[in-house]
Amino acid sequence: MAAVTGGISVTGPGRFYSVPGSELPGAVGHTLNPMVTGTSVLGVKFDGGVILAADMLGSYGSMARFRNIPRLMKVNDNTVLGASGDYADYQYLKQAIEQMICTLLCLYVYAVALLAFRLIGRWVRPGCTREEEVAMVVLGSLLSRSLPLCVCVCVTCPLSASGFPPPLCFRRCKLNPLWNTVIIGGMNNGESFLGYVDKLGVAYEASTVATGFGAYLAQPLMREVAEKQQISKDEGRQLIERCLKVLYYRDARSYNRYQIATVSAAGVEIEGPISSDTNWEIAHMISGFE
Repeated sequence: MAAVTGGISVTGPGRFYSVPGSELPGAVGHTLNPMVTGTSVLGVKFDGGVILAADMLGSYGSMARFRNIPRLMKVNDNTVLGASGDYADYQYLKQAIEQMICTLLCLYVYAVALLAFRLIGRWVRPGCTREEEVAMVVLGSLLSRSLPLCVCVCVTCPLSASGFPPPLCFRRCKLNPLWNTVIIGGMNNGESFLGYVDKLGVAYEASTVATGFGAYLAQPLMREVAEKQQISKDEGRQLIERCLKVLYYRDARSYNRYQIATVSAAGVEIEGPISSDTNWEIAHMISGFE
């Protein structure tokens, strides 16, 4: 048994040493484990765009607690973000990105007004001229095309080129990291972009990405198809739906209700909730895992 003498915890065999003062009132504590979590997010490139998919289940431990929560976020007309892990941290990250987009739009309006003032000699007003429209189109094009990479940089890098505080790195430095793995897909300078970022700061681009159990069960299936040849949009969707069905069969934290986001030159389209047709006829033959 442990005894406390003079504020110092004395531990016996098999017990952890308690740092003096750790039981002080008002001590700061951080979340050590996620509470409500989402499982796999899948992403694959196709000829002319990107497809992302995630189910809509929020698990409270092993209980399927929330069955209709979206985990795909439309950032703008050519960028989509999906996240697995702690759902509350995802909501915080979503709010931070929405604030970043709002700030970018404010800077965009200011830049348009300043550019118009320099070029034309007056401020932008409703019913703008052709020159003002051209200035808006140019700045809007530069802003929108850089957003997928900008979002990926802003949530990871210690020194973000956009000037916004990077949420993932900032929280890691506070020893209170966001418990999320994020997939970012979109169009960047006319080319498809698919990136992966985890809570430790590991970030990379690839033609297929997956989080959670999808990294073990779905990633080999996607690599087998997508990394050997360029696939079409329909082939990419069929591949994603097949992987989601496999995850529903094999992953206890998965669910047969999901969203699919497609990003192409035409814009962003998020479909769902969608359910797949399943077949459990051979389920009674599987035994020995009770």
